[in-house]
Amino acid sequence: MKPTTTPCRRRTFLGGCAAASAVTLTACAGADEESEPSQWVEVLDAESLAVGASEQVQVGEEYFLLHRVSDAEVRAFSAVCTHQGCTVGVDEDRGTFRCPCHGSEYNLVTGQVEVRPAEDPLDAVEAEISEGVIRLYL
Repeated sequence: MKPTTTPCRRRTFLGGCAAASAVTLTACAGADEESEPSQWVEVLDAESLAVGASEQVQVGEEYFLLHRVSDAEVRAFSAVCTHQGCTVGVDEDRGTFRCPCHGSEYNLVTGQVEVRPAEDPLDAVEAEISEGVIRLYL
């Protein structure tokens, strides 16, 4: 008996698999993003961070870097180094946010790279000082 289907060429088969995989991955991509909605999270009393000072804070499993620009303004960044993902800290002697793994340094106010090997700035996080508390929008 002869088969009732026609044979599939390798290239046609692989192309179909790639297309099916892309559709599957696209459908799955949104599944993890259905976490808790963003909200303001209080992280520090404003009085404990003087103007011109910086500090690393932890919220859950994540670390963030804060820099108090003025009485009314604070900047915040993810503490994940954009080079290879190490946790960045505050280097008071150098006046930067510094990665202990490979020495990348970032500007306290802008998060821009000042010393490589990192090439991308730290990810900014929305922050505010409200009613005497520093809050992050996470």
